[in-house]
Amino acid sequence: MLGVGIIYSYLRTALIALNGGWSPWSVWTDCRCPGATLSAGKMSTRTCSHPPPSNGGLPCQGSSVRRTKDCIPCPQVEPPRWSAWSEWSHCNSDCLKTRRRQCIPGNGQGRKTCNGRDTQTISCNTEQCRSMELSRVREGKFLV
Repeated sequence: MLGVGIIYSYLRTALIALNGGWSPWSVWTDCRCPGATLSAGKMSTRTCSHPPPSNGGLPCQGSSVRRTKDCIPCPQVEPPRWSAWSEWSHCNSDCLKTRRRQCIPGNGQGRKTCNGRDTQTISCNTEQCRSMELSRVREGKFLV
């Protein structure tokens, strides 16, 4: 009698780290910042996509932009933003407390104000309100 055997074969996949490679340089174009009317100098770009890094390979080394000496990089535009909130105030006579923040204007040509409110108001906890009302009654300052 002949035996039937099963042969198992394990394929092993080797992952090879592939470092990134630069694309060819683009054609030279005018240097112009968004919103600017005048241009000065020329620039050219390339991307780290020939091939892109994969399997832990290294990114491309060097710059992705080249400029002529008269091409000045565009400034970074920062939109307006809110400061951090202040601490909550003490409870006022209406049993409310507030906190505030300030709008820090950006440096861009766009909007100069922040979205949202600069003040928040909440009710104080009931124990604080009860003690304030008791103080008013003791002082004879109760509302009619």
